[in-house]
Amino acid sequence: MLSGGQVACVCLAVVLMAMVAVVLAAVFSKPSITVPPPVPRIRAPSASSDDGPADRLLLLVMTSAGYEDMVAITNRYYRHPALRQDVDVFYYTFAPTQAQLVRQQDNVISFRGHDSLVPGCLAKTLLVLALFAPVLHRYKYILRLNASTIVDVRAFQALPTPRPYVFASPVVYRIEKGRRDLPMGIKDDRFEGVDFGQGTCLIFSPAAALELLHQEAQGRVDHSGVDDVAIAAALRAANVRPQELRDTLWHVPAYHGDLGALRRDLAQHYASTVFYRNKNSATSDRHMDVEQMGAIAEVLMGRLDAS
Repeated sequence: MLSGGQVACVCLAVVLMAMVAVVLAAVFSKPSITVPPPVPRIRAPSASSDDGPADRLLLLVMTSAGYEDMVAITNRYYRHPALRQDVDVFYYTFAPTQAQLVRQQDNVISFRGHDSLVPGCLAKTLLVLALFAPVLHRYKYILRLNASTIVDVRAFQALPTPRPYVFASPVVYRIEKGRRDLPMGIKDDRFEGVDFGQGTCLIFSPAAALELLHQEAQGRVDHSGVDDVAIAAALRAANVRPQELRDTLWHVPAYHGDLGALRRDLAQHYASTVFYRNKNSATSDRHMDVEQMGAIAEVLMGRLDAS
C-alpha cells in the first residue's frame, strides 16, 4: 500500500504528465502523439533546504538557434565559482528533429517542437516550469530570462525589497483598449487592461510560478498571445500583477566594436543596472551583440574575482 507521501507524488506526476502532454500537443508537428510522455527527473542541484525557500535563484534562460555564443558567455558567468552557492542556471529550447520528447545535456533542456514567437515561447516556458515544479519551493525566486539578457546576480540580490516579490519585471506595460499588435497575438481587446512584464526578464516567486501552472492545468492560459502577455493575463486572473523594478534595465546600444567606450559606460551604469539587454534590432548585427555581451560578462566576472 502506498503511503500518503507516495500517493501525493504519484498524483503530482500524473498532473505534470497531463500538463506536458497538453502543451506539447500545441507545438508538435505530428498531432498523432496521444500518449502523455513521462516527466523526466531534471538533474538540478539541491538547494540548501527542503523546508522552505532558500536565498538561491533559479535562472531559466529561454534560447533558440542562433544564440549559442550568448549561451556560452552567460553560462560561464552564471557558473562562476563565486556564484556557486547562489545560482542554478538552465537553458531551454525547442529541437524539432530530436527523437526524445525531452532531452537534457548538461544544463541545456530541449523539447521536441518548433520555435515560434506565438505560441512557441509560451509553450516551452510552461514546459520547463512544469519540469521544475517539484523543486521550485527550494528557490527564493525563479528568473525567466531571454538569451540576449544578462542579469548581474549580485546587483539583483542587493535590490531593496520591502516585501518579497511575487511577480516582477524590470519594465511593466499596460495594454490599452484598441491596441493591436499582430506578431504578439494582440488581435482584439481580450488582453485589454493587462499589465505585463517585459519578456527580457520575468521574476516569479515559487507560488506565482505554481499558480501559472495551475492556471494552465485549468485551461485558463490563452495561448493566442505572446508569452509575457499570456502569462500576465493568467496571473491577473489570480489577482497577481507584476511589480516594476524601475531603472534596473539597460538596453545596451550599438558600440560598433568600440569596447573601450562600452566599458567606460558600464562604469557609469553599474551602480543602478541589474539587467543588460544585448539585442540591437536597428542593426541586426548578432556578432556585435555577442561581442558586447562578452565584454559585459568579463566586467561582471572581474568584479566577482575582486570581491
